[in-house]
Amino acid sequence: MKLILFDIDGTLISQTGASVFEMIANGESKFSFAVRKVFGLSVNIDFSTYNGYIDKSILWDCVKNSSITKEAFEKKLPVLAQAMAEYMDTIVTDTALYHAIPTARHFLDLVMNKSGIAYGILSGNVQSIAEWKLDKAGYNHIFQFGLYGEEADDRIELAKKVFVKADAFFHEQFSPKDVSVIGDTVHDIRCGKAIGAHTIAVMTGRHHDPVVLNAEHPDFLVDTLMDNSVLDYFGLKRV
Repeated sequence: MKLILFDIDGTLISQTGASVFEMIANGESKFSFAVRKVFGLSVNIDFSTYNGYIDKSILWDCVKNSSITKEAFEKKLPVLAQAMAEYMDTIVTDTALYHAIPTARHFLDLVMNKSGIAYGILSGNVQSIAEWKLDKAGYNHIFQFGLYGEEADDRIELAKKVFVKADAFFHEQFSPKDVSVIGDTVHDIRCGKAIGAHTIAVMTGRHHDPVVLNAEHPDFLVDTLMDNSVLDYFGLKRV
């Protein structure tokens, strides 16, 4: 059996008119809102420094220079994730900004109807935010398996958890050659390569410079997931 792990932002969904980190209302992002609500800290975040970071690492960077210990932070991480979801529910009111990428949705529909392929999420978003985005883009209840941004300190560490977690969930033992990581950034390619997985870079996201992506040597670099080379690799037929 093969296992496909999908990134979310730029791979499955697009955000028309929204920033990478969602709307920032009154100068407050979902990260600063969560840190203020849970720890009572006011933080200014320069998101330009967090390219490739997962949510847990961004949150920890916000508080690590305060009196909060890593142990206390870890204990409050579920509450922080819940606060981030609260921000999205109450502040980000224009959910029409979130769209399924049509070719990604078409590809996923083919995957869902193909025997011998398991699928899930590999995202730097905490699970509550990942599910919020997927729901708003029309992917609600499709993904039952995933690895999310509160489960590790960085994306490669997160990817390495796939074998134990997927074996337990699917009751199937996956080897690296059975796994494919699909994403739109160099970070998706790197974490896939770090676990020996097949890597597919798709140019549907914000960071779609083919020169930059190709320099990471993905197994496939395609304009969309409906590229014939990708369909052939997974034994899928256009409908």
